[in-house]
Amino acid sequence: MQSADLEKENVLIVDDSATMRASFVRSLSRDYQCFQADAFMDALDRLREREFAVVITDIQMPGISGVELLRKIVDKYPDTSVIMV
Repeated sequence: MQSADLEKENVLIVDDSATMRASFVRSLSRDYQCFQADAFMDALDRLREREFAVVITDIQMPGISGVELLRKIVDKYPDTSVIMV
C-alpha cells in the first residue's frame, strides 16, 4: 500500500454485480481507498475489519437487502454514512 493510500478515506462498495462494483471503484479509487463486498454478510465482515467513512450499497440484492444492511450500519456503525443506489 502506498503512503497516499493511507491518507485516503475508506469506502465500502456493496453490490451483487461485479460490474457495478468495478464501475464504482474506477470512479472513486483516485480519491478513496475502495473495498468491495458482494453480499450482506460479506459487507458485515468488511465493516468488522476496518472503519469506513461511507458505504455505497445496492438496495436490491439476493438474500438480505441493502435496506437491512442500512439498518445494521445505523445500529452498529453510526458514524458511517450510507449511500443507497
